[in-house]
Amino acid sequence: SWHDAMGGDRRPFAKDVLIGALLYLGSIPVLWFYSVFYQFGLKHFGYEPTWQEVALVLTDNQNPWMRFYLMFMAIGLAPLFEEFLFRGIGLPLLARRWGVARAVILVSVFFAAIHFHVPSLVPLFIIAAAFSLAYIYTESIVVPVVMHSLFNAVNLGLLTVLRQNGG
Repeated sequence: SWHDAMGGDRRPFAKDVLIGALLYLGSIPVLWFYSVFYQFGLKHFGYEPTWQEVALVLTDNQNPWMRFYLMFMAIGLAPLFEEFLFRGIGLPLLARRWGVARAVILVSVFFAAIHFHVPSLVPLFIIAAAFSLAYIYTESIVVPVVMHSLFNAVNLGLLTVLRQNGG
């Protein structure tokens, strides 16, 4: 049911937010470990990683109101929409058809692929798998939404600092 797919109301919202934040923090070492090796591999085979176009737009020095709007979209609305689509709808549908493990892999591959950025494929696959596992474990869509929002916020913050410092 829709209620089951979205996690119901078995736990207070604030607790799901806290769980999402903790699971995001727990996923960072795995994400960094595989990201470093992936980036090294890309460079080793002659592919020079570039910044994602959307990251350049979001971290550009522009009108403060436009920056606020774009950051709100990236940190607030995009995670909400993507998590409802991938974890709330896609993951349960695919799990019923092909099993949970295949569903996690397929949803994560598709999530990474729709971002159309080769240097981000493996990191996005890994974080998408973490979002999926968190959703399965907690049975709440709030948890991966929080994780996704934090992921976007931290990355945009880091990219903004790097761009302002000439990185």
